[in-house]
Amino acid sequence: MTTMYRVRCAKIEAFEVLRTTAKQVVLPCPYRKDGEQREAKETGWYSWHETWESAHARIVADAQKKVDILRLKLERAKGELGNAKGMNPPTTPAIRPGSANGCATH
Repeated sequence: MTTMYRVRCAKIEAFEVLRTTAKQVVLPCPYRKDGEQREAKETGWYSWHETWESAHARIVADAQKKVDILRLKLERAKGELGNAKGMNPPTTPAIRPGSANGCATH
């Protein structure tokens, strides 16, 4: 058996695994008839890594991605706030005379 590390919810868990394939990790499972449980190496909930360092690097990369996304959202929100603060009332009416709702009638 070898040790592999599962990253889930920004936590690293060490597991003894029986073997691995290109896409799966095979874990011992005494409750199953064949004594094995298979898990995908990569899902939306967790990922498997051969070293603690690579598992840690994944957590850091995921956290950095979240920070970058939130930083971009903050910059966009600041732009919207600046636009809203810079608004002035219109100097001319937006609705043309003779139209009921601003749409031209033909």
